[in-house]
Amino acid sequence: MGLHRQHPFYRERIKLFDLELNSGRKDVWDYQWHYALASQGMLSMVPAVNLIQNIGFTGDATHTVDPDPLRSRPAQALAVDDGLRHPEFMLADPAYEQALIRAAHPGPWRGWLAPKTRRVLAKLLPRRQ
Repeated sequence: MGLHRQHPFYRERIKLFDLELNSGRKDVWDYQWHYALASQGMLSMVPAVNLIQNIGFTGDATHTVDPDPLRSRPAQALAVDDGLRHPEFMLADPAYEQALIRAAHPGPWRGWLAPKTRRVLAKLLPRRQ
């Protein structure tokens, strides 16, 4: 599959990149990352273990004030015997891509419709005692 130029996620990322580029903000890194991805056909490597730990989950953090499971994974060391192995070639992993897109963009059901549905049902249905 691959996130080629026709994929809606790709088009959305490019649109956001353009908006951010024109905003003049300087405290971002992810737009540069998305640009690098777009210039390389949206391919990047994901390590088998998390090598970096985000420790900035405080009220005065720039972007991540609340930890969530995707952003607060603990770092792990590489096994000494394993060393660093580079792949001979890269291929897109469609299952991983779809999981990443679903995690980053839960869609209308989880992101908008589900909370509204719960509120409506809470008003219509009697509470359990």
